[in-house]
Amino acid sequence: RRRRQVERLGDSFDGELKAAVQRAQRRYGLNPTGTVASQTLAALDAQATKMLRVFAAKGYKRVEPPVLQPADVFLDRSGEEIRRRTFVFDDPTGRELCLRPELTIPVCRMALQTGTRLPARLAYHGPAFRFQTSDPDRPNQFFQTGVECLGLANRDTADKEVLALAIKAVRAAGL
Repeated sequence: RRRRQVERLGDSFDGELKAAVQRAQRRYGLNPTGTVASQTLAALDAQATKMLRVFAAKGYKRVEPPVLQPADVFLDRSGEEIRRRTFVFDDPTGRELCLRPELTIPVCRMALQTGTRLPARLAYHGPAFRFQTSDPDRPNQFFQTGVECLGLANRDTADKEVLALAIKAVRAAGL
């Protein structure tokens, strides 16, 4: 029963989030090149600040993983859709790197690498990069704001917490 409640909450959130993104794109005139006017950037920063305040009020600590990430983590673990759209290159030593296509994996990697004690509640905001082959109206660079709730004993509780928090944050940002 709890699983169904969490799934319904997730479905509701997906719909709200998609509508919020579309409203933000219309409101701020985001374009496929990723070019953002300074007033638009200021508005996006204000929205992110409001969301991060909601996260902080619930005990989520802000982290910022590096933009450059080892490519293998994304290429081996992500679905084909993200793999095709990841910006991958070799550094001068021959190591394969990528521009992070999303922030969940980098946040989790950072928590593991730094020995973060669990359970951990982590928040983030920053740029992510995906090559947009099929939708020319979507920018290759975009901002992702969110949370990761790591190591809670009860996954349903963690899912419910994160979904409810995301809805509250999106509403606080006026989306």
